[in-house]
Amino acid sequence: GRCLSRGYVDAANALTNQQGFNGELVGAVLCFTEELNLRAHKGTYDRVKALVTGKTITIHPKGGTPFQLPNGTHWLQCANPANYCPINLGDTRIVYCYVEAQEKPIPKPEMEERLWVEAPGLIWAMKRAELPKASDRLGFPVLKTEDKGEQEEASKTELIRFLEEGVM
Repeated sequence: GRCLSRGYVDAANALTNQQGFNGELVGAVLCFTEELNLRAHKGTYDRVKALVTGKTITIHPKGGTPFQLPNGTHWLQCANPANYCPINLGDTRIVYCYVEAQEKPIPKPEMEERLWVEAPGLIWAMKRAELPKASDRLGFPVLKTEDKGEQEEASKTELIRFLEEGVM
């Protein structure tokens, strides 16, 4: 909260609410979840697809009438179990990267202070970064990581594995 005073929101409710209430997304640019098992909630994957790639976003405030806004949201999910994030074969919406645990964790107050010190440099670098030309609906080329490939492989059903083995 020290670098951003507005524009970010914990979006767990917007992804999991069975009635589709998501009023907290109004004005949100950075939407995040922490330790939320997206596979455990029915319809979440379809919501993620719509929220990541849609040009507009339907806002449905509780007790209010749904309305459309231009979609300026960007999504981040952080979770320890890799399978909390649904990664299907060929999905270009999700970039996955594994972050190893540190041998000696940095205490939270020290980490926050270090991040605060680094923030001006990060913002400077982001403002001057040359962005690649948009090649598809996502606005940036898809980042393919080895970690994501492993997760896609792990998401295959036994039937898919059997069919692949039978073909080869």
